[in-house]
Amino acid sequence: MKAWQKRVLSIVMVVALALCATPWLTRNQTTTAAQVLDMVNPVVQEETVYVSTKDSAVQWHANNHGGLDYRYEVQSYTADGIPRKLELDASDRPLDANAYLAVVTKGQTVLRWHEVPRSQVPTHALKHLMY
Repeated sequence: MKAWQKRVLSIVMVVALALCATPWLTRNQTTTAAQVLDMVNPVVQEETVYVSTKDSAVQWHANNHGGLDYRYEVQSYTADGIPRKLELDASDRPLDANAYLAVVTKGQTVLRWHEVPRSQVPTHALKHLMY
């Protein structure tokens, strides 16, 4: 193998290793950097996790259209009960208290969420989320 081929192979291997290692490094990190890394990483898949809004820490600030943006740091659980800390944003009004949410994520990036009845939360997630 020629020297340039070895260099190219080495670069490809380093990039592949970085892509595979990033999800473990960003897990439970609520930073913007973690969200961006997971969003652009093709190895990270979309996943639905479940959240309870009870006892969620909230911060709020004025937004550009005269309302308020609410930011929650929440503990979520997969359908199998595996935990993940996330940052969840809501615009113009706070989340309903004592609600369950299905949150679609790509790693640490929240793509979308919606409220679900308790009956639609998987059993393994529900046992961690029950009030």
